[in-house]
Amino acid sequence: MRAGAGDLFATDPMRNSIIAYALNGSTRTFATDLNNPQGLAYDGFGNLFVADQGSGNIYKYTADGTRTTFATGLADPGGVTFSGMALAVSEQSADMVSRIETNGTKTAFMSFTSPGDLRFEPPNLYVLNDASLTTIAADNSTTNFLVTGPRGIAVNSLFDAFVSTDSGDIVPIAPDGTEGLSPLA
Repeated sequence: MRAGAGDLFATDPMRNSIIAYALNGSTRTFATDLNNPQGLAYDGFGNLFVADQGSGNIYKYTADGTRTTFATGLADPGGVTFSGMALAVSEQSADMVSRIETNGTKTAFMSFTSPGDLRFEPPNLYVLNDASLTTIAADNSTTNFLVTGPRGIAVNSLFDAFVSTDSGDIVPIAPDGTEGLSPLA
């Protein structure tokens, strides 16, 4: 199925699919035949990448819905995000965040206990795990914030992180690692 202008995509692990939400509120199935799809990320060319946890693969979808395999052999891939041209992926069973280059070459980046969702907002990489948010700066320094049951993450232009939790809460975290928003927010 073809992507529409302004579509918002979400994985549906229960149906092993990717759902597209149109601007008018309608929904449709964009992709099927996945095995526990998790994180989604776009590259600079408008291609959609999905971490397919059950197969250990990363799949790439073009706007017309054509699927190719971008990477294989990953240990329970979950979160994905682009850092420049490389794709960062959390490998939950390997306790690792890895980088996958455009040619498919994988290298280990940093160890984490059960890493989950990821976001890259230059210059920082944000990584969720079982009980915390870790922010990694360009100089590889880290800031940690404890969060109970973290599930997903979004980041605004002031580098405030918003972490969704198992309980349905959204926890705002300022760049210094404290709960709340930065003073300019």
